[in-house]
Amino acid sequence: MNRRSVERHILVVNEQGLRRGELSGEVRRWMDALRYSGKVATWAIIYLDYAYLMRGLTIVTVVPVPARFRARLRRLTARRKGNSR
Repeated sequence: MNRRSVERHILVVNEQGLRRGELSGEVRRWMDALRYSGKVATWAIIYLDYAYLMRGLTIVTVVPVPARFRARLRRLTARRKGNSR
């Protein structure tokens, strides 16, 4: 991806991704463990099947979400889209 594409992608991730406050249970604990393990990221957000660990608007790393959480995250995303109409 070129720089401009990455910048647009970050904006989409920030706008449409799931934040920590929208998560609960095992998914939230997994995300917290990721975020605090390296002590590099200041926040994390889940978009599609990936967790984006970021510092400011800089992507530190992107980690795939484990398969056991994907169905739950899709339901959360669908519910969120349904509420925005």
